[in-house]
Amino acid sequence: MKPLKIDLPGGLVLRRATPADRDSLLAINTQLLGLDTKVEMNYLLDGGYPGVRLEDFLVVVEPGGRVVSALSLIEQELRVGRTRLRIGNPEFVTTLPEYQGQGLIRQHFAILEQWQKERGLAFSLIMGIPYFYRLFGYEYALEDYRPGFLYPGVHQPRLAGLPDFEVRLIQESDAPALARMYAETAAQADIALALPDEGWVWSARVRRREENMIEDWIALDQGQPLASARLYGKGNSVTVSRFAGNLKGQQAIIKRALALPGLEKLGINTVRDNPLSRWIATLEPGRRETYGNYVRIIDPALAFRQLGPEFENRLALSPMAGLSREVELSFYRFSVQLVFEGGKLVSAENRPGNPNPRIGLPPDLLPKILMGYRSLEELARFYPDLNVPVVEDWELLQVLFPPLSSMVNFFI
Repeated sequence: MKPLKIDLPGGLVLRRATPADRDSLLAINTQLLGLDTKVEMNYLLDGGYPGVRLEDFLVVVEPGGRVVSALSLIEQELRVGRTRLRIGNPEFVTTLPEYQGQGLIRQHFAILEQWQKERGLAFSLIMGIPYFYRLFGYEYALEDYRPGFLYPGVHQPRLAGLPDFEVRLIQESDAPALARMYAETAAQADIALALPDEGWVWSARVRRREENMIEDWIALDQGQPLASARLYGKGNSVTVSRFAGNLKGQQAIIKRALALPGLEKLGINTVRDNPLSRWIATLEPGRRETYGNYVRIIDPALAFRQLGPEFENRLALSPMAGLSREVELSFYRFSVQLVFEGGKLVSAENRPGNPNPRIGLPPDLLPKILMGYRSLEELARFYPDLNVPVVEDWELLQVLFPPLSSMVNFFI
């Protein structure tokens, strides 16, 4: 592991975290991100998640040792179709108010980008603050679908006829069933983030909404698991997300959540156009804005190579099976040269930009098309510089870059 020490103005130092930073690192995260983050970080720093090390946290410290800014790089597994990718996930991004506006986070991200290049991580995923991460080259590319709010006074009567299955907090003994249901549900989405099985046991042990804002519920029929979901928040507004299992069990969880004391509104997060989201639509929920998760492509050509099996599979299932041709995708400031032979992607290389390309795509569309954030027809309505005048090229892009559904939840 390379040593890292960067002297900054005012006596600040940017470096890797050490065991001596643990208390201060927990303090800044608790202060700025909440008690739920404190329990998550304790779990990670105690070795709960494979591959997460204290040394993967960057900190900026004052001369006296107090951490004033920090973030971490976590490696995770993202499945796209049938292809499993190792991706980078910057997390726990914090800077104390008195040090904000000094470019500390920008310096963190520059180092994290180099780490990801060294590790061969072509994709970087981050969740969180609206707009902020666009400043560091990230774009919204994975949908966080939110079909709407439900209100006890309006929607409880509509659910009165649903079966009253048992709904309770998860227990450690539920972990195998929870992992199975989540994996089965995630398999129905085109893109999904893998969750460690160990996280279910830990969540059952420590997560309580009254203590740290989060808890997981399970629905059972005569002791048999039907569904699970995560509740976030307390008081008059709660969100239910991370649904797994079957629709009847998911409905039972929502029915039970609507009966929480003092609840005024219940937010729902799920996958677009799945059974749950279609059922929620029939309830005529109140408006809630759909959100998204950010993606940055660290190395464009490597990203195409890593997704090569998906492109080959899409071609094989299309009228373009067996394709042999060169394809230059120009993102104006840079290009990616693809070579297909017999339907196989045999090379993908970064090239200089082309201001007058045959296939022109604005650079901020790169993560969106690779993650299937929207159809090309939708994107073309918003991006006039998505310029593909040759019909054959347009048809090829539609095969290579279809819209995809995603199920991406926080990993523990």
